[in-house]
Amino acid sequence: MTDFNFAPELEKFFKNTAYGTPDNITRDGCIVLALLDNRLCVQNNIENGTLWNYWRHKYPVTENGNNYSNFKNYEAEKHGYINFSHFDFDEYVDFSGATFAERASFSRATFTKLADFNGVTFTKLADFSGATFAEMADFSGATFAEMADFSGATFAERTNFSRATFTKQADFSGAKFAEMADFHRAAFIEWAIFSDVTFTKLADFSGATFAEMADFSSATFAEMADFSSATFAEITDFSGAEFKKRLCLNHCTFKKLPPCLFDATLCEDFTALNCNFKAIPADDTAKRAYGKIKEHYAKIKNTQGELEFAVYELEQERLLEKRQPNRFFFNLYKHTAHYGQSILRPLCYYLLSFVLFKAIILMCVADIIHFDTAINWHTALDVCKIIFDGFMPSVTSKPLELGSIVMNGQAEFWFNILHAIQKFFSIVGWFLIALAMKNLFKIRSGG
Repeated sequence: MTDFNFAPELEKFFKNTAYGTPDNITRDGCIVLALLDNRLCVQNNIENGTLWNYWRHKYPVTENGNNYSNFKNYEAEKHGYINFSHFDFDEYVDFSGATFAERASFSRATFTKLADFNGVTFTKLADFSGATFAEMADFSGATFAEMADFSGATFAERTNFSRATFTKQADFSGAKFAEMADFHRAAFIEWAIFSDVTFTKLADFSGATFAEMADFSSATFAEMADFSSATFAEITDFSGAEFKKRLCLNHCTFKKLPPCLFDATLCEDFTALNCNFKAIPADDTAKRAYGKIKEHYAKIKNTQGELEFAVYELEQERLLEKRQPNRFFFNLYKHTAHYGQSILRPLCYYLLSFVLFKAIILMCVADIIHFDTAINWHTALDVCKIIFDGFMPSVTSKPLELGSIVMNGQAEFWFNILHAIQKFFSIVGWFLIALAMKNLFKIRSGG
């Protein structure tokens, strides 16, 4: 604290009736008083905000709401640059619609009541590092053209950044959100840093867009963390984060890598269903990330999630596989059965192969059949044996006994080869169908 006497300066200031009175200041009075504070504090080498805080504590807001801090539609280019660092706003403060053409400095400022920054445009650095918001902070629809620094800030009530646009780096590292943190449909064009942040209540990032890295490493989510339908274009880092109650990643789009959850503490109520990972290239980190989520789903007995991420993990194994024989079987497993998730695919492939092989066999047999008597019911029965044998899988490889159809040695050899191949396809087809039915039954029965 300083021994500087602010009383004469305030008395002189309020002689201008355009600024109102000490207990009923006007909007222009707020702007000019803040400018005066900056000038006097620099001249007297005292902490910024000392004059403002002296007036604010001496003349608080009246019961009828007069004397609040009104900076509505403030424009730095028009009114002059104001440094708000260390300012105490002991009442509702209105910056809605304001434009900060220069740096916006609110570091270590205190907002005791509602802080309204709705629709504000920050052209340069917006510095709220170490600021305290005792009641609601409304930054909905705000535009941050340069870096937004909220590192170490404290939000004691609901915080609204919905539909805000962060064009450059957004730094919330070490911030504390005691109530709901609303970032619904916010757009982060560059790095979004939420490392070591504490979310005590709902953290709503649903529909948000992260064009570069999203860093939530070592963050704490005490209640629900909702990232549903969010888009992550680069790395999403949840390493070391703690999710205590619920984490929702449903319908998210991950364009480069799946979320990094290494060393993260996951809650039982965790869902990441119907996510879009289609554009993710081959990457061992991606494979391990899928495996981490799959194992967690298995642990909490969420079969649908476990099977979904087993598919993603197998797809990464297929992409990473260098040996051609193994790659071939991975491709076969993927396209014929969608890694054991599809019933229709193996059924269609099986019926197609069955019809194709039987057609080939019958064409071969038609050229070499010799009838010892006229066509009779014995011949028709043997043709039916040829057609329907192998429709259901059999563990035996006993050759067909055809009494009325006589083949020479070479024809019989190729007939048996085709017959054996078709039986192999039959066994594989029914196995894949049974596997898919088992997985479907597990999902519907809840594991």
